[in-house]
Amino acid sequence: MGTPIPNRRIEAMSSGSSEVRPYKLTPEELAALPHTPPMKSKRKKQIGLGNRDYIPGQRQQGRKIKEEPMIKHSPVGKMVTLTAKQAKAIMFLLQPIEGGWKEDELIGEHSNAPNGWQDEATALNGMPLGDLINALYVGMDIKEE
Repeated sequence: MGTPIPNRRIEAMSSGSSEVRPYKLTPEELAALPHTPPMKSKRKKQIGLGNRDYIPGQRQQGRKIKEEPMIKHSPVGKMVTLTAKQAKAIMFLLQPIEGGWKEDELIGEHSNAPNGWQDEATALNGMPLGDLINALYVGMDIKEE
């Protein structure tokens, strides 16, 4: 008959799969089958899930986390001198209330629209991005007006 060629129209016309019909071989049919020995496993080692240093029983104990040494980080940069309005705008935006931002979110927003600040944050319009980063991570010196 040959190999059937897939056809979307023919597939759409099909009524779906039929129900399962259980069938039990008769003793004569079982006797006609060739004798095959049961399969034996050749693999002696337990199969891991991609973890090469797997220790049996580790899953029950839980994985031990290696302690990493504390990295003493001193920020590289200089303190920035800001006006009181700029410092208040930064502190207003970082308030931990609903809608408050984290430092990296504030930097991302300022890099996208450096002159788009409104309301309480208008003092940040035109502020250089490097000064904002240094003010957040290194420190700020507020000058009196």
